[in-house]
Amino acid sequence: MEYSEIKEVIEFCSGLHSEPDVREVLEEAQYDEFWVDNVHFISEDVIEQVWEDSLIEQIKACFDLSDVPSFVEIDWVGTADNCKVDGMGHHFNSYDGGEDKVTIDGTLYYVFDNH
Repeated sequence: MEYSEIKEVIEFCSGLHSEPDVREVLEEAQYDEFWVDNVHFISEDVIEQVWEDSLIEQIKACFDLSDVPSFVEIDWVGTADNCKVDGMGHHFNSYDGGEDKVTIDGTLYYVFDNH
């Protein structure tokens, strides 16, 4: 990774309210999804699937579906798509709904600062 890119990541992290540890961010950037100091990083390669899975998990946690007969089929993908109307920030950032982006070593990450 070039120094200019490391400098951009340093500036980006210092601009976040949670100010995640830059060294840890750079180490964790080998993964598609990771957390550092209340900041959630998700690569563009997996963001849609993580978002959909997370929405479905949240829906199942919020509603008691134990009485739904086995013959009833729920379109989970369609239901998750309907929940996406407010954007990713409102789902992944419980603090203020904000969403940022940063490129680390050639990978674009969506960033949610949950301070």
